[in-house]
Amino acid sequence: MTYAEKLKDPRWQKKRLEIMERDEFTCQYCKEKDKTLHVHHKSYIYNKDPWDYFNDNFITYCYECHGIEEFFKDSFNDIVHDMKMSGFTYKDLHSILWHYFNKIIK
Repeated sequence: MTYAEKLKDPRWQKKRLEIMERDEFTCQYCKEKDKTLHVHHKSYIYNKDPWDYFNDNFITYCYECHGIEEFFKDSFNDIVHDMKMSGFTYKDLHSILWHYFNKIIK
């Protein structure tokens, strides 16, 4: 089954509806209610079906905000790739992110 076919599967449609109901049919970024909504996976696991994740792995976005989230995900992945190619290790990257994360939450 292709990924596009999986998104038509009743199990995904049920999961998608659960997430949209939980999020009150509202984009969780811009708070719009009258736009086309998408359910976004926060992370993916190779070979896992879209409906086999816990609900907290999903968030409702409108079409535009979903595009913005995907843009930043791709940009972040490009930055990580460039840093790795420049000699940074995952340990270095972890230390940098941990440092800034702790500054933000304090």
